[in-house]
Order: sequence, then structure tokens, then C-alpha cells
Amino acid sequence: MNFIRESIFSSALRAFSSAFLGIFGALLGFGVFFTLLSISIFSPKDAPPPRHVFQNQPRADGSLSNKIGDPTILRINIDGTIGSATCNSEILDSLILQIDQQFLPGQLKGVLIYLNTPGGSAIDSYNMYMTFKELKERLKIPVYGFVDGICASGGVFISASCDKVFSTPPSIIGSVGVRMGPYFNVNTFLKNNGVEALNLGTKNKIHLDPFTPWTPDDQEFFKPIIDGLYNQFVDAVVDGRTPGGMTKDQYRAKLKEIGANIYMSKDAVQYGFTNEPDATLYTSIDSLVKATGIQDNNYRVVMALYIPPFQLNGIQSVLRSGKIVHEHKLFGCETPEIKNDKILAMYP
Repeated sequence: MNFIRESIFSSALRAFSSAFLGIFGALLGFGVFFTLLSISIFSPKDAPPPRHVFQNQPRADGSLSNKIGDPTILRINIDGTIGSATCNSEILDSLILQIDQQFLPGQLKGVLIYLNTPGGSAIDSYNMYMTFKELKERLKIPVYGFVDGICASGGVFISASCDKVFSTPPSIIGSVGVRMGPYFNVNTFLKNNGVEALNLGTKNKIHLDPFTPWTPDDQEFFKPIIDGLYNQFVDAVVDGRTPGGMTKDQYRAKLKEIGANIYMSKDAVQYGFTNEPDATLYTSIDSLVKATGIQDNNYRVVMALYIPPFQLNGIQSVLRSGKIVHEHKLFGCETPEIKNDKILAMYP
């Protein structure tokens, strides 16, 4: 039997190394834990501004260009509820700031707005419409829209900034209108159960209070706001989407006549909501490229992909409350979280 002899110094050094590595590992673990803890607690208010990455996409013929300096067509997605956490005017504004950093002067030749949205916030819809209009005027480039699915209400508002709109045959387009609500009144229920409510306020401060009876004044109070937002919506659509053969006044009257109706792509042509109802993404890109004057397939297509700020919301919830809540909602009860307002240019 062989015995390995080592000096007391070597043994002590080995023990020290083991202890040091153990302590270092524990400190590293605690460091990672508290870093994640601080991110989870402070990220909502200290989150970095929204950022995008730019992904190469196929050209109209299906090929890819990897030449960074080529003339560029930029695809911007309006996908989901307008005003939600992943589709709002602040995100679009951050993208516009990145465009000047991402592309050389004159390199961006056209923008394709990819639309698949039921609409959403009236404020965000207006702001995004204005952002695209200002971008088009500032860079002197064509802006086209491509509808792939649904482009309703606030989506139509945004599409009014486009020079042309293309859509796939099964797409649904329309719903030029504004709504608020629904609101619920529980006054009768409370009274029947022996509960009375009192709400004090100055003139015109309390409207649609759910605990006190409503009067016609409650609805009349909000009517000028609804009408004002609706007229802004109609004016934008008239300015950008008036069909050939109609005057702006005729088109305005037609929009108010049809109200918030929605249409299949081929029927939406007569109302100015789309120019080409039998399009594909590639035919839309091809039309936009021709409008820019690019020659010989010498261009690339990139898509701006939004990367949400890193937030450990699930961990944050557990750390703050110590509870994990499981919630089941009935179909149709899902209400998107809209940041700016509850006045909707949204279908239904």
C-alpha cells in the first residue's frame, strides 16, 4: 500500500483554497441574487427606453441582400392592440430616433407599414399617424401600408398616413369610429340591498359614477369629446385615403354614412381603405421598390423588431407579495392594457 505524504504547508494551502473558492462561490451567488432582486424591483421605473434590432428580410423575389450600404426598404410592424405595452407611440418614437443612427443619409428609400391590428387607444393612434406623416415629409420617401389580417379603427387611422395600402384577400378593414366604455351602474343593486352611496364634488366633476343614478347629462357631457375625436379620425382618413373619382366632401359624407362598418378586402376598395385587395407581402414590397425608383434589384429589406426592456415581473410579484396568483378569464373578457387612454378607436 502506497501512502502520499505532503507537507503541512501544502495541506494548509489546499484547505485554504477550498475554503476561499467556497466563500467566493457563495458571494458570487449572493451577488447574482441581489442583482436580479434590484432589477426586478427597480426596472419598471428605471427601464431603458424601447429599442429595436434590424433584421434582414427577403426582397420581392425572395432573395436576401446582406450589403449594409444598399438602398433600404424598412418594414415597421403595427401588430396587436394600439396603445398596449408592445405597440404604442413611445415605441414608434424610439424607432424613429434609431433610424437616423442606423441608416446613412439618403439610404432609407421607403417604409412599409405592416398592419395587423384591431385598433386601440385614440391618443396613440393619432400620435402614430402623425409620426408616420412627419417621417414621410421629412425624408421625402414613399410610405406604403400592407394589411395582413385585420386593420380596424385605429389601424385605419394609422394607414391614412400611407401613400397606398395593399391587403390580402381575407383581410378585414374598416370601423372608422370612436367609443368609450362599457361602464356599469350598480346603484339599483346597492339600494335593493340597503346600501346608499354619496359622492361629493364640484360642478361637472362627477360623471358616470357607478354608485349613483345616471342622468342624460352623463352621456351629453362626453359627447363633444367623442365627436371631436371622431372628426379628427374622419379628417385624417379623408386627407389620406380619398378614393379617385370622389371629392373630399363626398368621401367625408360617405364615411359618416357607413359609420364603423367593416369590410372584406375586395369590398374595402370602394371606401378607400385599400388600393390593392389581392396583394401579398412580396407584391407590396415590389410596388414600393418601383415607387422609390430603385433599379436592378439593388436594395435590401430590413424589419424593425422591438426588443422589450428586461423586467422580471413574475419574480417581482413573488418577492413583493409572497404570492403567485393563477387567474382564469372567460373568452371575451380579456381587456388589453392600454397606457394612455380608455377612449378607443378599436373594433369591436
